[in-house]
Amino acid sequence: MNQHLEVREPDSKAVLERIMGLYGFSRPRELANHFGIDESTLSKCKKGEREVPKNLIRKVKFDKNVSLDWLEYGEKPHLFDDYTRTEMQLGILSGLAKTSRLKLLPKEVLRQDLILLESAAALIIESIEERIMQKKEIA
Repeated sequence: MNQHLEVREPDSKAVLERIMGLYGFSRPRELANHFGIDESTLSKCKKGEREVPKNLIRKVKFDKNVSLDWLEYGEKPHLFDDYTRTEMQLGILSGLAKTSRLKLLPKEVLRQDLILLESAAALIIESIEERIMQKKEIA
């Protein structure tokens, strides 16, 4: 069986925008001066003509304590792995089923809107992650 891995290349313009935002810079020149990088390098990144230098990305990752996935692709990091997220979602759905048995939630809602409830459980987990991340940033 031949499996193909999809390799995504980061969008250099978007990466540069995220980095500049982290440092509060509005122009690549400010970022170039801050890191001692040739301004033409960042200008080419902004035009999408070259990748953002990997050493700059690593410096920013450690300096600002952000994930590589966020820097390169704009993806939010998850605190919980897939197994934990699934278990949390099942726990939330189980709790909703208990509300039905206690007659706090009609059974018809559970039967008719299972997809909606699963989506709501996923959003609850995402909200929990965001609150934890916010508290970590404050601490």
